[in-house]
Amino acid sequence: MNMVNIMKIKFLINSNSDSQVKEEVSFLYSTTNKALNPYLYKRITHAKVQNATKYKSYRLNEWGEFLIRTDRLNMQIGNKAKIDPTIEQLGKKVKTYFFARRSSGNTKEPFASVLTRKFKDGKCSIYFNKNVYGTFSLNGVSLNKTDLITSLSKIILRATICDSASTLEDYVEKLITYPPNVLYALENRTPYIFFDNGIRQEVRINTKDIGNKEIALEISDGIWGVMSIKDMNTFVNTFKHGSERSKKWSRITPKRLWQEVMGTECSDAQLKLMIAWLKQNRTQDMVNRRAEELLYSLNDVPNMNYFPSISLHSNAQNTDFTQYKDRLRKAVLVKGQIYDWLLISKINNNQKHPTNRNQAVESYIISKKLGDGNELFGFSHEDEDISIVGNNICIDNVQNNSSIGDQLSTRAYIAMNDETVSNAGMIHTIPRPTEDSHNRRLTDGEFNSLKESLQEFSDRWDE
Repeated sequence: MNMVNIMKIKFLINSNSDSQVKEEVSFLYSTTNKALNPYLYKRITHAKVQNATKYKSYRLNEWGEFLIRTDRLNMQIGNKAKIDPTIEQLGKKVKTYFFARRSSGNTKEPFASVLTRKFKDGKCSIYFNKNVYGTFSLNGVSLNKTDLITSLSKIILRATICDSASTLEDYVEKLITYPPNVLYALENRTPYIFFDNGIRQEVRINTKDIGNKEIALEISDGIWGVMSIKDMNTFVNTFKHGSERSKKWSRITPKRLWQEVMGTECSDAQLKLMIAWLKQNRTQDMVNRRAEELLYSLNDVPNMNYFPSISLHSNAQNTDFTQYKDRLRKAVLVKGQIYDWLLISKINNNQKHPTNRNQAVESYIISKKLGDGNELFGFSHEDEDISIVGNNICIDNVQNNSSIGDQLSTRAYIAMNDETVSNAGMIHTIPRPTEDSHNRRLTDGEFNSLKESLQEFSDRWDE
Protein backbone atom coordinates (compact mmCIF):
# COMPACT_ATOMS: atom_id res chain seq x y z
CA MET A 1 0.00 0.00 0.00
CA ASN A 2 1.67 3.21 -1.18
CA MET A 3 0.93 5.87 1.45
CA VAL A 4 2.95 8.96 0.54
CA ASN A 5 2.67 12.71 0.93
CA ILE A 6 1.34 12.58 4.47
CA MET A 7 -0.45 15.85 5.18
CA LYS A 8 -1.64 17.43 8.40
CA ILE A 9 -5.35 18.29 8.55
CA LYS A 10 -6.81 20.51 11.25
CA PHE A 11 -10.55 20.39 11.84
CA LEU A 12 -12.23 23.55 13.16
CA ILE A 13 -15.64 22.55 14.51
CA ASN A 14 -18.27 25.18 15.32
CA SER A 15 -20.21 24.84 18.56
CA ASN A 16 -23.97 25.34 18.88
CA SER A 17 -23.65 28.54 20.93
CA ASP A 18 -23.14 32.21 20.04
CA SER A 19 -19.45 31.84 20.85
CA GLN A 20 -16.95 32.20 18.02
CA VAL A 21 -14.71 29.62 19.73
CA LYS A 22 -14.23 26.45 17.68
CA GLU A 23 -13.16 23.01 18.79
CA GLU A 24 -9.82 22.11 17.18
CA VAL A 25 -8.25 18.75 16.47
CA SER A 26 -5.49 17.68 14.05
CA PHE A 27 -4.84 14.40 12.23
CA LEU A 28 -2.20 13.15 9.82
CA TYR A 29 -3.79 11.95 6.59
CA SER A 30 -2.65 9.91 3.61
CA THR A 31 -4.38 7.96 0.86
CA THR A 32 -3.52 5.62 -2.01
CA ASN A 33 -5.74 7.41 -4.54
CA LYS A 34 -5.18 11.15 -4.41
CA ALA A 35 -7.19 11.69 -7.58
CA LEU A 36 -10.33 11.13 -5.48
CA ASN A 37 -9.44 14.07 -3.19
CA PRO A 38 -9.26 17.11 -5.52
CA TYR A 39 -9.86 19.51 -2.62
CA LEU A 40 -6.78 18.17 -0.84
CA TYR A 41 -4.35 17.40 -3.66
CA LYS A 42 -3.41 19.27 -6.80
CA ARG A 43 -2.61 17.35 -9.99
CA ILE A 44 0.82 18.03 -11.49
CA THR A 45 1.68 16.80 -15.00
CA HIS A 46 5.30 16.58 -16.09
CA ALA A 47 5.79 17.96 -19.61
CA LYS A 48 9.09 16.11 -20.19
CA VAL A 49 7.86 12.70 -19.06
CA GLN A 50 4.92 11.27 -20.99
CA ASN A 51 1.91 10.09 -18.92
CA ALA A 52 3.69 11.04 -15.68
CA THR A 53 1.23 12.50 -13.19
CA LYS A 54 1.82 13.42 -9.56
CA TYR A 55 -0.32 14.93 -6.85
CA LYS A 56 0.75 17.52 -4.34
CA SER A 57 -1.02 18.81 -1.26
CA TYR A 58 -1.89 22.49 -1.53
CA ARG A 59 -3.86 25.32 0.09
CA LEU A 60 -1.88 24.81 3.30
CA ASN A 61 -1.56 27.50 5.96
CA GLU A 62 1.76 28.89 7.23
CA TRP A 63 2.17 25.91 9.60
CA GLY A 64 1.72 23.39 6.78
CA GLU A 65 -1.84 22.45 7.80
CA PHE A 66 -4.92 22.03 5.66
CA LEU A 67 -7.92 23.56 7.46
CA ILE A 68 -11.39 22.02 7.30
CA ARG A 69 -14.05 24.23 8.87
CA THR A 70 -17.60 23.14 9.60
CA ASP A 71 -20.41 25.58 8.88
CA ARG A 72 -21.74 27.64 11.74
CA LEU A 73 -24.83 26.09 13.29
CA ASN A 74 -28.13 27.93 13.15
CA MET A 75 -31.80 27.12 13.65
CA GLN A 76 -32.33 26.26 9.99
CA ILE A 77 -29.54 23.67 10.10
CA GLY A 78 -30.63 22.40 13.52
CA ASN A 79 -34.26 21.96 12.48
CA LYS A 80 -33.24 19.86 9.48
CA ALA A 81 -30.90 17.64 11.50
CA LYS A 82 -32.19 14.13 12.16
CA ILE A 83 -30.00 13.45 15.20
CA ASP A 84 -27.03 15.71 16.02
CA PRO A 85 -26.47 18.83 13.85
CA THR A 86 -22.77 18.99 14.78
CA ILE A 87 -22.18 15.41 13.62
CA GLU A 88 -24.17 15.99 10.45
CA GLN A 89 -22.28 19.19 9.56
CA LEU A 90 -18.96 17.48 10.19
CA GLY A 91 -20.15 14.53 8.10
CA LYS A 92 -20.72 16.82 5.11
CA LYS A 93 -17.08 17.92 5.28
CA VAL A 94 -15.81 14.35 5.67
CA LYS A 95 -17.80 13.31 2.59
CA THR A 96 -16.57 16.31 0.57
CA TYR A 97 -12.86 15.99 1.34
CA PHE A 98 -12.30 12.22 1.73
CA PHE A 99 -14.72 10.64 -0.74
CA ALA A 100 -15.05 10.98 -4.52
CA ARG A 101 -17.74 13.26 -5.90
CA ARG A 102 -20.38 11.72 -8.16
CA SER A 103 -19.63 14.29 -10.86
CA SER A 104 -15.96 13.23 -10.97
CA GLY A 105 -16.73 9.84 -12.48
CA ASN A 106 -14.33 8.20 -9.98
CA THR A 107 -16.89 6.91 -7.49
CA LYS A 108 -16.21 3.26 -8.41
CA GLU A 109 -12.45 3.48 -7.95
CA PRO A 110 -10.96 1.76 -4.88
CA PHE A 111 -8.89 3.58 -2.28
CA ALA A 112 -7.31 3.11 1.13
CA SER A 113 -6.87 6.03 3.52
CA VAL A 114 -5.68 6.55 7.07
CA LEU A 115 -6.20 9.26 9.70
CA THR A 116 -3.70 9.24 12.58
CA ARG A 117 -3.89 11.17 15.83
CA LYS A 118 -0.81 11.31 18.06
CA PHE A 119 -1.03 11.27 21.87
CA LYS A 120 1.48 11.10 24.71
CA ASP A 121 0.76 7.39 25.17
CA GLY A 122 1.06 6.56 21.47
CA LYS A 123 -0.99 7.05 18.35
CA CYS A 124 -4.42 6.02 17.16
CA SER A 125 -4.80 5.20 13.46
CA ILE A 126 -8.16 4.93 11.72
CA TYR A 127 -8.08 3.04 8.43
CA PHE A 128 -10.95 3.33 5.99
CA ASN A 129 -11.14 2.06 2.44
CA LYS A 130 -13.23 0.98 -0.52
CA ASN A 131 -12.30 -2.26 -2.28
CA VAL A 132 -12.62 -3.19 -5.95
CA TYR A 133 -16.08 -4.64 -5.27
CA GLY A 134 -17.35 -1.31 -3.95
CA THR A 135 -17.48 -2.33 -0.27
CA PHE A 136 -16.51 0.26 2.34
CA SER A 137 -14.83 -0.67 5.60
CA LEU A 138 -13.50 0.91 8.80
CA ASN A 139 -10.46 -0.79 10.34
CA GLY A 140 -11.31 -3.89 8.32
CA VAL A 141 -15.01 -4.05 9.30
CA SER A 142 -17.52 -3.59 6.47
CA LEU A 143 -19.89 -0.61 6.73
CA ASN A 144 -22.14 1.15 4.29
CA LYS A 145 -20.95 4.57 3.13
CA THR A 146 -23.39 6.56 5.29
CA ASP A 147 -22.40 4.70 8.48
CA LEU A 148 -18.71 5.06 7.60
CA ILE A 149 -19.02 8.84 7.20
CA THR A 150 -21.00 9.13 10.45
CA SER A 151 -18.46 6.98 12.33
CA LEU A 152 -15.52 9.03 11.05
CA SER A 153 -17.33 12.23 12.07
CA LYS A 154 -17.94 10.89 15.58
CA ILE A 155 -14.31 9.82 15.92
CA ILE A 156 -13.07 13.27 14.86
CA LEU A 157 -15.45 15.00 17.27
CA ARG A 158 -14.55 12.65 20.14
CA ALA A 159 -10.85 13.34 19.51
CA THR A 160 -11.41 17.00 20.46
CA ILE A 161 -11.93 15.96 24.10
CA CYS A 162 -9.78 12.81 24.18
CA ASP A 163 -6.24 12.90 25.59
CA SER A 164 -5.32 9.23 25.29
CA ALA A 165 -4.71 6.94 22.31
CA SER A 166 -6.12 3.93 24.17
CA THR A 167 -9.33 5.81 25.03
CA LEU A 168 -9.89 6.85 21.41
CA GLU A 169 -9.11 3.31 20.21
CA ASP A 170 -11.78 1.96 22.59
CA TYR A 171 -14.26 4.41 21.13
CA VAL A 172 -13.34 3.37 17.57
CA GLU A 173 -13.82 -0.27 18.54
CA LYS A 174 -17.26 0.57 19.94
CA LEU A 175 -18.29 2.27 16.69
CA ILE A 176 -17.03 -0.68 14.66
CA THR A 177 -18.98 -3.17 16.79
CA TYR A 178 -22.18 -1.12 16.80
CA PRO A 179 -23.23 0.98 13.79
CA PRO A 180 -24.46 4.53 14.64
CA ASN A 181 -28.12 3.48 14.42
CA VAL A 182 -27.61 0.59 16.84
CA LEU A 183 -25.72 2.80 19.29
CA TYR A 184 -28.59 5.27 19.13
CA ALA A 185 -31.08 2.50 19.98
CA LEU A 186 -28.98 1.23 22.90
CA GLU A 187 -28.64 4.75 24.32
CA ASN A 188 -32.16 6.06 23.60
CA ARG A 189 -34.34 2.94 23.13
CA THR A 190 -35.50 1.72 19.74
CA PRO A 191 -38.03 3.89 17.86
CA TYR A 192 -41.07 2.13 16.36
CA ILE A 193 -44.20 3.41 14.64
CA PHE A 194 -47.46 1.51 14.15
CA PHE A 195 -51.18 2.21 13.80
CA ASP A 196 -53.81 1.13 16.31
CA ASN A 197 -57.43 1.63 15.25
CA GLY A 198 -56.25 4.12 12.64
CA ILE A 199 -54.27 6.21 15.15
CA ARG A 200 -50.52 6.61 14.63
CA GLN A 201 -48.49 5.47 17.65
CA GLU A 202 -44.84 6.51 18.06
CA VAL A 203 -43.19 4.43 20.77
CA ARG A 204 -39.79 3.51 22.20
CA ILE A 205 -38.84 -0.11 22.91
CA ASN A 206 -36.41 -1.09 25.70
CA THR A 207 -33.20 -2.35 24.11
CA LYS A 208 -30.26 -4.41 25.40
CA ASP A 209 -27.05 -5.82 23.99
CA ILE A 210 -26.93 -9.57 24.64
CA GLY A 211 -23.71 -10.37 22.75
CA ASN A 212 -23.11 -12.68 19.79
CA LYS A 213 -23.96 -9.77 17.49
CA GLU A 214 -27.56 -9.77 18.74
CA ILE A 215 -29.82 -7.15 20.33
CA ALA A 216 -32.83 -7.84 22.58
CA LEU A 217 -36.10 -5.85 22.41
CA GLU A 218 -38.76 -5.82 25.14
CA ILE A 219 -41.80 -6.03 22.86
CA SER A 220 -44.22 -6.79 25.70
CA ASP A 221 -44.16 -6.73 29.49
CA GLY A 222 -41.17 -8.88 30.43
CA ILE A 223 -41.04 -10.50 26.97
CA TRP A 224 -37.81 -9.99 25.02
CA GLY A 225 -37.31 -10.78 21.37
CA VAL A 226 -33.99 -11.06 19.54
CA MET A 227 -32.73 -9.19 16.48
CA SER A 228 -29.34 -9.21 14.79
CA ILE A 229 -27.22 -6.05 14.83
CA LYS A 230 -27.59 -5.86 11.04
CA ASP A 231 -31.39 -6.01 11.27
CA MET A 232 -31.39 -3.51 14.12
CA ASN A 233 -29.40 -1.08 11.99
CA THR A 234 -32.00 -1.34 9.22
CA PHE A 235 -34.92 -1.20 11.70
CA VAL A 236 -33.72 2.08 13.23
CA ASN A 237 -32.99 3.46 9.78
CA THR A 238 -36.61 2.70 8.88
CA PHE A 239 -38.34 4.19 11.91
CA LYS A 240 -35.88 6.91 12.94
CA HIS A 241 -34.87 8.25 9.54
CA GLY A 242 -38.00 7.34 7.55
CA SER A 243 -36.31 5.00 5.06
CA GLU A 244 -38.74 2.72 3.20
CA ARG A 245 -36.15 0.62 1.35
CA SER A 246 -36.46 -2.40 3.64
CA LYS A 247 -39.24 -4.77 2.58
CA LYS A 248 -38.82 -6.69 5.84
CA TRP A 249 -39.19 -3.83 8.32
CA SER A 250 -40.96 -0.98 6.54
CA ARG A 251 -44.51 -0.57 7.92
CA ILE A 252 -44.23 -3.79 9.92
CA THR A 253 -47.24 -4.41 12.18
CA PRO A 254 -46.92 -5.42 15.86
CA LYS A 255 -48.12 -8.92 14.95
CA ARG A 256 -45.40 -9.36 12.32
CA LEU A 257 -42.80 -7.78 14.61
CA TRP A 258 -43.59 -10.41 17.26
CA GLN A 259 -43.13 -13.16 14.70
CA GLU A 260 -39.81 -11.75 13.43
CA VAL A 261 -38.16 -11.32 16.85
CA MET A 262 -39.77 -14.26 18.70
CA GLY A 263 -39.80 -16.82 15.87
CA THR A 264 -43.41 -17.82 16.60
CA GLU A 265 -46.85 -16.38 15.94
CA CYS A 266 -48.58 -14.53 18.78
CA SER A 267 -52.08 -15.27 20.06
CA ASP A 268 -54.81 -12.63 20.11
CA ALA A 269 -54.32 -12.20 23.86
CA GLN A 270 -50.55 -11.78 23.47
CA LEU A 271 -51.11 -9.22 20.69
CA LYS A 272 -53.47 -7.16 22.87
CA LEU A 273 -50.97 -7.19 25.74
CA MET A 274 -48.14 -6.25 23.34
CA ILE A 275 -50.03 -3.26 21.91
CA ALA A 276 -51.04 -2.08 25.40
CA TRP A 277 -47.41 -2.38 26.55
CA LEU A 278 -46.08 -0.49 23.54
CA LYS A 279 -48.64 2.30 24.01
CA GLN A 280 -47.43 2.72 27.60
CA ASN A 281 -44.07 3.68 26.07
CA ARG A 282 -45.27 6.35 23.66
CA THR A 283 -42.40 8.63 22.71
CA GLN A 284 -44.04 11.91 23.68
CA ASP A 285 -45.30 10.49 27.00
CA MET A 286 -41.79 9.30 27.86
CA VAL A 287 -40.28 12.66 26.89
CA ASN A 288 -42.80 14.49 29.07
CA ARG A 289 -42.22 12.17 32.04
CA ARG A 290 -38.44 12.52 31.85
CA ALA A 291 -38.69 16.28 31.43
CA GLU A 292 -41.01 16.59 34.43
CA GLU A 293 -38.61 14.51 36.57
CA LEU A 294 -35.75 16.73 35.44
CA LEU A 295 -37.69 19.88 36.37
CA TYR A 296 -38.46 18.63 39.88
CA SER A 297 -34.79 17.72 40.32
CA LEU A 298 -33.96 21.42 39.93
CA ASN A 299 -35.34 21.95 43.44
CA ASP A 300 -32.25 20.13 44.73
CA VAL A 301 -29.94 22.71 43.09
CA PRO A 302 -29.03 25.74 45.28
CA ASN A 303 -30.73 29.02 44.23
CA MET A 304 -33.00 27.22 41.78
CA ASN A 305 -36.71 26.37 42.21
CA TYR A 306 -39.35 24.83 39.94
CA PHE A 307 -43.04 25.79 40.07
CA PRO A 308 -45.47 23.70 37.96
CA SER A 309 -48.36 26.21 38.00
CA ILE A 310 -47.61 29.94 37.74
CA SER A 311 -49.39 32.84 36.05
CA LEU A 312 -47.69 36.07 35.05
CA HIS A 313 -49.25 39.46 35.90
CA SER A 314 -50.78 37.99 39.06
CA ASN A 315 -50.53 38.74 42.76
CA ALA A 316 -49.94 36.08 45.38
CA GLN A 317 -52.16 37.94 47.84
CA ASN A 318 -55.20 37.70 45.53
CA THR A 319 -57.56 35.04 46.92
CA ASP A 320 -59.64 34.80 43.73
CA PHE A 321 -57.51 32.28 41.86
CA THR A 322 -60.22 31.18 39.40
CA GLN A 323 -59.22 33.90 36.95
CA TYR A 324 -55.79 32.25 36.53
CA LYS A 325 -57.04 28.68 35.95
CA ASP A 326 -56.71 28.72 32.17
CA ARG A 327 -53.38 30.54 31.97
CA LEU A 328 -51.15 28.54 34.28
CA ARG A 329 -47.60 27.81 33.08
CA LYS A 330 -44.47 26.05 34.27
CA ALA A 331 -41.75 28.30 35.71
CA VAL A 332 -38.26 28.19 37.22
CA LEU A 333 -36.82 30.86 39.52
CA VAL A 334 -33.03 31.17 39.45
CA LYS A 335 -30.56 33.33 41.35
CA GLY A 336 -27.68 33.79 38.93
CA GLN A 337 -24.21 35.24 39.38
CA ILE A 338 -25.21 38.73 38.23
CA TYR A 339 -28.99 38.59 37.72
CA ASP A 340 -32.16 37.03 39.09
CA TRP A 341 -34.16 35.08 36.50
CA LEU A 342 -37.73 33.90 36.01
CA LEU A 343 -38.03 31.32 33.24
CA ILE A 344 -41.57 30.51 32.16
CA SER A 345 -43.14 28.39 29.42
CA LYS A 346 -44.76 30.28 26.57
CA ILE A 347 -47.83 28.08 26.41
CA ASN A 348 -50.33 27.22 29.12
CA ASN A 349 -50.26 23.86 30.90
CA ASN A 350 -53.57 22.81 29.32
CA GLN A 351 -52.27 23.39 25.78
CA LYS A 352 -50.38 20.96 23.57
CA HIS A 353 -46.71 21.79 23.04
CA PRO A 354 -45.99 22.50 19.34
CA THR A 355 -43.45 20.09 17.88
CA ASN A 356 -41.60 22.74 15.85
CA ARG A 357 -40.70 25.48 18.26
CA ASN A 358 -37.09 26.58 18.84
CA GLN A 359 -38.07 28.92 21.65
CA ALA A 360 -40.88 27.64 23.88
CA VAL A 361 -39.65 29.48 26.99
CA GLU A 362 -39.59 33.15 27.97
CA SER A 363 -36.40 34.04 29.87
CA TYR A 364 -36.83 37.12 32.07
CA ILE A 365 -34.12 38.97 33.97
CA ILE A 366 -36.22 40.19 36.87
CA SER A 367 -35.75 43.20 39.13
CA LYS A 368 -37.75 45.43 41.46
CA LYS A 369 -40.18 47.79 39.80
CA LEU A 370 -39.04 51.35 40.60
CA GLY A 371 -40.93 53.19 37.87
CA ASP A 372 -42.86 52.32 34.75
CA GLY A 373 -42.86 48.76 33.56
CA ASN A 374 -45.08 45.77 32.96
CA GLU A 375 -45.42 43.97 36.29
CA LEU A 376 -44.73 40.23 36.11
CA PHE A 377 -45.64 39.27 39.66
CA GLY A 378 -46.45 40.96 42.94
CA PHE A 379 -45.52 39.71 46.42
CA SER A 380 -44.98 40.87 49.99
CA HIS A 381 -41.71 41.08 51.86
CA GLU A 382 -41.97 41.89 55.55
CA ASP A 383 -44.30 44.94 55.57
CA GLU A 384 -43.64 46.00 51.98
CA ASP A 385 -45.49 45.15 48.77
CA ILE A 386 -43.01 44.56 45.94
CA SER A 387 -43.61 44.26 42.22
CA ILE A 388 -41.11 42.73 39.83
CA VAL A 389 -40.59 43.57 36.18
CA GLY A 390 -38.71 41.58 33.58
CA ASN A 391 -36.40 42.08 30.63
CA ASN A 392 -37.13 39.26 28.18
CA ILE A 393 -33.86 37.76 26.91
CA CYS A 394 -33.82 35.79 23.64
CA ILE A 395 -32.22 32.34 24.07
CA ASP A 396 -32.92 30.04 21.13
CA ASN A 397 -32.53 26.30 20.69
CA VAL A 398 -30.61 25.17 17.62
CA GLN A 399 -33.07 22.28 17.18
CA ASN A 400 -36.86 22.53 17.37
CA ASN A 401 -37.65 19.13 18.88
CA SER A 402 -36.85 19.85 22.55
CA SER A 403 -39.67 19.62 25.10
CA ILE A 404 -40.61 22.56 27.31
CA GLY A 405 -39.11 20.73 30.29
CA ASP A 406 -35.78 20.30 28.53
CA GLN A 407 -35.76 23.94 27.42
CA LEU A 408 -36.57 25.19 30.93
CA SER A 409 -33.85 23.03 32.50
CA THR A 410 -31.20 24.07 29.96
CA ARG A 411 -31.95 27.76 30.44
CA ALA A 412 -31.97 27.35 34.22
CA TYR A 413 -28.32 26.24 34.20
CA ILE A 414 -27.46 29.05 31.77
CA ALA A 415 -29.12 31.54 34.12
CA MET A 416 -27.33 30.13 37.18
CA ASN A 417 -23.99 30.73 35.42
CA ASP A 418 -25.03 33.92 33.58
CA GLU A 419 -21.79 35.84 34.15
CA THR A 420 -19.60 32.92 33.02
CA VAL A 421 -21.78 32.27 29.96
CA SER A 422 -21.83 35.96 29.02
CA ASN A 423 -18.07 36.45 29.41
CA ALA A 424 -17.41 33.38 27.28
CA GLY A 425 -19.57 34.86 24.51
CA MET A 426 -21.84 31.80 24.47
CA ILE A 427 -25.07 33.84 24.76
CA HIS A 428 -24.55 37.35 23.39
CA THR A 429 -28.07 38.56 24.33
CA ILE A 430 -27.29 38.65 28.07
CA PRO A 431 -26.61 42.34 28.84
CA ARG A 432 -23.69 43.58 30.87
CA PRO A 433 -24.69 44.62 34.41
CA THR A 434 -24.97 48.32 35.29
CA GLU A 435 -25.14 50.22 38.57
CA ASP A 436 -28.90 50.63 38.06
CA SER A 437 -29.42 46.89 37.53
CA HIS A 438 -27.38 46.19 40.67
CA ASN A 439 -29.53 48.61 42.72
CA ARG A 440 -32.75 47.06 41.46
CA ARG A 441 -31.71 43.48 42.11
CA LEU A 442 -33.60 41.61 44.83
CA THR A 443 -31.87 41.13 48.17
CA ASP A 444 -31.51 37.60 49.50
CA GLY A 445 -34.48 38.18 51.78
CA GLU A 446 -36.64 39.57 48.96
CA PHE A 447 -35.63 36.70 46.69
CA ASN A 448 -36.69 34.17 49.35
CA SER A 449 -40.01 36.00 49.83
CA LEU A 450 -40.64 35.88 46.08
CA LYS A 451 -39.83 32.17 46.09
CA GLU A 452 -42.29 31.56 48.94
CA SER A 453 -45.01 33.56 47.17
CA LEU A 454 -44.55 31.66 43.92
CA GLN A 455 -44.60 28.37 45.82
CA GLU A 456 -47.82 29.38 47.62
CA PHE A 457 -49.43 30.36 44.32
CA SER A 458 -48.40 27.08 42.65
CA ASP A 459 -49.43 24.90 45.60
CA ARG A 460 -53.01 26.17 45.46
CA TRP A 461 -53.54 24.22 42.27
CA ASP A 462 -52.48 20.95 43.91
CA GLU A 463 -55.04 21.22 46.68
